[in-house]
Amino acid sequence: IFEDTEGDGDEPPLIQHEVLASHRVDASPCATRHLAWHPELDSLLAVVSGDRVCLIQVPPTSGVAVSPEFATPARPAGAMTDGAITALAFVDRGDMLAVADAQGFVYVWALDADVQAGWTSGAALDPLPDEPDVKFRSFNEPDYASSLEFL
Repeated sequence: IFEDTEGDGDEPPLIQHEVLASHRVDASPCATRHLAWHPELDSLLAVVSGDRVCLIQVPPTSGVAVSPEFATPARPAGAMTDGAITALAFVDRGDMLAVADAQGFVYVWALDADVQAGWTSGAALDPLPDEPDVKFRSFNEPDYASSLEFL
């Protein structure tokens, strides 16, 4: 995203954008799409696809967008949750990712330094493990979580 900060008098500044990558993530047409940017790695985006979290490495420029490491989202082979994911969030430090599902469970993945180093190495992303580090029931159906926030 580029921002032209020089507005003309009373007009607000013009904001221009450039599409750096485009991916299709399978989901029902009426499904809500959930996504979360990693708080410290501005090139890492987590996107929900049903019962899975796909990781997308967003290229820094359109010139490198066709490189193999940016070509395909990292998608786990199997389901990661018991139901459709309804919310996700990274902790402020970026070392944990939590998701909630429609069955009332919250799942937490610990993202240690080795995992995060792999994300900054320039290589293609590996998907998150199918099994979380922590799983617990947080609420009862049908009162699913529509958002998560670390305090």
